[in-house]
Amino acid sequence: FSGCWLWTGALIGKSGYGLFWHAGQKVVAHRWLWQRLNGKLTPGQYVCHRCDVRSCVNPAHLFSGTPSDNMRDARDKGRLKQPNRWALYQNGRKPSRGAA
Repeated sequence: FSGCWLWTGALIGKSGYGLFWHAGQKVVAHRWLWQRLNGKLTPGQYVCHRCDVRSCVNPAHLFSGTPSDNMRDARDKGRLKQPNRWALYQNGRKPSRGAA
């Protein structure tokens, strides 16, 4: 996805999300920017990346959604590595012991 604005400050551990301190609190950069431009998020609301680049803070690459929206986006883009256990049961198959 072209046009990513990569956060050049601190990152959150292995997740790769941008992080900074604001008013004495740790703040996730893409969430902070999205809220400054679009207003406060409701509880449980995510700020997701269309580009799938966690350190990207380009507002055009961000959208708000529920955890379900985020998982659907990941599934649609082929980012889910583990099969959904419930889907396996729905298809009449019992998942193996190691399946997620």
